[in-house]
Amino acid sequence: MLRLLLLALLPAVLSFSPPAPPLPAPSLPLHAALPSDLEHLSSARSLASTPPPGATYPNPPVGCVVLSPSGARLGAGFHPRAGAPHAEAFALLEATGLLPDGAAAAQSIVSNTATPELAELIAAYLAGPAKLLPKLPAGCTAYVSLEPCCHVGRTPACAAARVGA
Repeated sequence: MLRLLLLALLPAVLSFSPPAPPLPAPSLPLHAALPSDLEHLSSARSLASTPPPGATYPNPPVGCVVLSPSGARLGAGFHPRAGAPHAEAFALLEATGLLPDGAAAAQSIVSNTATPELAELIAAYLAGPAKLLPKLPAGCTAYVSLEPCCHVGRTPACAAARVGA
């Protein structure tokens, strides 16, 4: 009888966890999202749904929109498939004037109609975005449907590319 009682209490003991420590104060000032922020983030999320389901596996589908300090749309893109540059790359390439339309370029990869010029530009980007991307004006904003990656695999780190731009 005692043994059954202890076994009945075991799940309650195992599920107990001490309270989490308090989070540190943010180092940057926080502000409430404006309606325009939500619109641009919604646009990035919409771009993320462009490729066919599973095309980006093992990566998640991601969209990105880059705005000038005045709020004008400078570039947009999405991650077309695994191994291809991520959404931020296409948006930054358009924002810096290296591509006429980042989303259209990403779409050409999805539909296997990419031009040799685009393939050459992508190869240069994959070799090192810092060497390729000119600087954007100070105060530009990138809306990304998922936090930028910070590791290097088949593609360079998007976080580093954004900081460098």
